[in-house]
Amino acid sequence: MNRAGRTPSFLCRLCVAGLWLAAGLADAATNAAGLVEIDSAAAGNANFRMRIVELERGPKTSLLKLTYEKMGSSVGSSMFIMSAFYEIAQIRGTAYFANLKEWEDGTGARFYVGGFTDNATADLADEFGAEFAAENEFGQPRRLVGVSEVRILFERNILPAPCRGPAAAPPVPAESPPP
Repeated sequence: MNRAGRTPSFLCRLCVAGLWLAAGLADAATNAAGLVEIDSAAAGNANFRMRIVELERGPKTSLLKLTYEKMGSSVGSSMFIMSAFYEIAQIRGTAYFANLKEWEDGTGARFYVGGFTDNATADLADEFGAEFAAENEFGQPRRLVGVSEVRILFERNILPAPCRGPAAAPPVPAESPPP
């Protein structure tokens, strides 16, 4: 018995229960992540008005739907779409993603099937299914994009503090008053 009047076995059970609860909460937070939805208006971008919604999430793939009122520039729009793939890869905890398939429906909405993996040298058909060709509809090869390759494009303050400029400079000490 210790000073609090509790036996060591009670403390062990309490610690085990606490760890079990913490593990359960961590698992619940992961499972409660939900499907991704990104709206350009939330970022305050006036150059385009687009929205991407993750409709389905399978073990290695996600189905995304893009709707838009105003596409904007091809580069800006492409970056917005890539940001959705990036966000999903982050949530899934995978190191690579690929646009496996894309098409437009009759209403003007675009759909994408994204593939997500940790295998840097994955053969797309072997990793995600035979229906996903190594080349897109324009004959260009599909490739895996590393999350680490594009992280700097989508995260703020990725540089170490000394590289961020004047705001990160150490404060200058004030002159001490004479004794």
